Amino acid sequence: MNEQFLTRDSLLRRARDPKDEQAWEEFVLYYKTFIFILLRQMRIPRQDCADLTQTVLVKIWKKLATFDSEKAKFRTWLSALIRNSVINHWDVVRRRNRREEKYGEAVAEPPPGLPSSPEFDTIYQREWEAYVANLAMKNIRSEFKEQPMRIFEMALKNRSTAEISEALNVHASTVTRSRNKVRDRLIQEVRRLRDELEL
Repeated sequence: MNEQFLTRDSLLRRARDPKDEQAWEEFVLYYKTFIFILLRQMRIPRQDCADLTQTVLVKIWKKLATFDSEKAKFRTWLSALIRNSVINHWDVVRRRNRREEKYGEAVAEPPPGLPSSPEFDTIYQREWEAYVANLAMKNIRSEFKEQPMRIFEMALKNRSTAEISEALNVHASTVTRSRNKVRDRLIQEVRRLRDELEL
């Protein structure tokens, strides 16, 4: 494992320092895609997601230094910030649509029923877990040869050891050993990412 990940503070702690540009760039690298995914889950049109993602990142940058982990978990704070940004976005769209209606232009309606705070928290948690797992998988892929990764991916699709063994023409013990080795490394990487990205 890369030693820089073993010795440094949490990325969130570092990103709170406005002078630590490297930490902020790394924060954006990790969170930008996740924010985009959440915005799509909240039915933001794809063409608006990039701009709204940037808006959310700017709000995070401005407010991160004041985040207090004693008052709320980071995911709760971030979830509220994203949800409020979406509500503000639709308020702006509604006002613009009213002006356009007045002058006879076409109107694009916001989606009915944005998720409530608890519903959005559930969406956030589900998407966060999937995002971290996918990121961890991407991070560890280069550590393994193709066959162990294929074995693990087939196991994720609920293929039995016997099926995998037959499909790849390898011994069952190889399937078990490879699957467990990749799984254990994936769990380790998920833990590292969570330690790094969550407060």
